[in-house]
Amino acid sequence: MNSRCSWAKNKIYIEYHDNIWGKILKDEAKMFELLILESQSVGLSFWQVLAKKDEYNKYFDFKNPINNLKIQKEDINNIMKNSNLIKNKNKLLSIINNSKAYLKLKSKYEGLSNFIWNNKEWSSEIGKTNSDDIVKNNTSDKITKILKEFGFKFIGSITIFSYLQAIGFYYDHQKNCKYYKKIKFYFLRMFLPKYFTNTSGTVIVPSSFW
Repeated sequence: MNSRCSWAKNKIYIEYHDNIWGKILKDEAKMFELLILESQSVGLSFWQVLAKKDEYNKYFDFKNPINNLKIQKEDINNIMKNSNLIKNKNKLLSIINNSKAYLKLKSKYEGLSNFIWNNKEWSSEIGKTNSDDIVKNNTSDKITKILKEFGFKFIGSITIFSYLQAIGFYYDHQKNCKYYKKIKFYFLRMFLPKYFTNTSGTVIVPSSFW
């Protein structure tokens, strides 16, 4: 099996698909960065923003978002001169706004990771598989509503659903994708370890799994 999910068609998407998408992500800085990138892609194909990720990192701090609050509107005007960024002033300003919103969320939930992964309101959804025609659901609606209450902008239920797929909250690699069982095994090892270890702690893979 050499195929990938049908959407991974260009070089940027292939690299993203093979190395990031659908793998369980709990690192706080990377989760925040990905959420910001998703918000920047509203109205665009996500690969267009992925191609500019390094440029975003030159101007914005995803490890310490509080530093983004120091950026002034005048600074954004200068940043806009970089042709390698999405040339949408409101979107760039939203990174400052969303950094502030993130810090508010962090003060209540400890961070995005805890908010997403340890919330009893939607924890039963973790690991579920969605058909390709689904682009949002009740969980993405709920999360979007809460994020907007904290002040996040340029996010909607479709954006958040895509984000949940990307961080591995949902298990949505297509069945004909060569990563389908690889990611499934990784996922089950993390959340159902007793089924993949013997009494001595050695990892085992049931023949029925493959």
